[in-house]
Amino acid sequence: MNKFKPIIIPLLLIFIALFLWTIYWYLGSFYIKNKIHSLDNFSYEEINIKGYPFYFEIDVDELEYGTNKPLSLKKVNLKTLSWRFDQISATTNKYILINLSNSIFVNLLPKILNINYQKTDKEKINLNLNGKDLIFSDNLQKISFSVDKMLGNIEIDKDSKINLIVYKGKSTLEIQGKLSKDRKDYINGKLEFSFSEPNDIKKIFQIFGIRIDENPITNLLIYRGKIDLVFEDGISFLGPLPIGRAPKID
Repeated sequence: MNKFKPIIIPLLLIFIALFLWTIYWYLGSFYIKNKIHSLDNFSYEEINIKGYPFYFEIDVDELEYGTNKPLSLKKVNLKTLSWRFDQISATTNKYILINLSNSIFVNLLPKILNINYQKTDKEKINLNLNGKDLIFSDNLQKISFSVDKMLGNIEIDKDSKINLIVYKGKSTLEIQGKLSKDRKDYINGKLEFSFSEPNDIKKIFQIFGIRIDENPITNLLIYRGKIDLVFEDGISFLGPLPIGRAPKID
């Protein structure tokens, strides 16, 4: 009888550890569902959590974010290690709808879009983006524009630092800048666009309701290969020209 004790004790410890881990995983999945459900300005049609025992894989259908539903995702998959909630990977290959106003919205359809979220300290968040074969289109002019690849990084702290590069064939577009929120919740800051093909930047801005070629000054600026989008005092400026209200963050 005693000769079985060296075997029984390790097996018993493994069973206890597995039992406790199972309880932890299911309590964790229950906590995640409740946490998502309690988030302000979030709504969804269905949520499913899988990945036991090493991951929490969260499939969310018909996700909408924002008081006026400015962002809608048909389906998104969130994945994190069971013990690392500070690192989350979000992936989708379904359409994303971005509402610019009550009547204007932009569709984004990616072959694949992956965003890696990492919280580096109490206030700082790092987002790493990687997308392939992305198609942008608008609902008013029915214009579409496709890009081969998008890579970049967004660092969110008191200010948001943006560094993106987009590839389309042999042409490239780089977007760099820093954005923050002013006292009235309007976006404040500047985005610098550097590009190798002026017609591409024209079409991208056109999808977002901005016609660069309608003004001789902005039309001339883009042939330098650079143009700035500035948000200041609740107003948006393209180069030196005001183009409308700055976006507001709820």
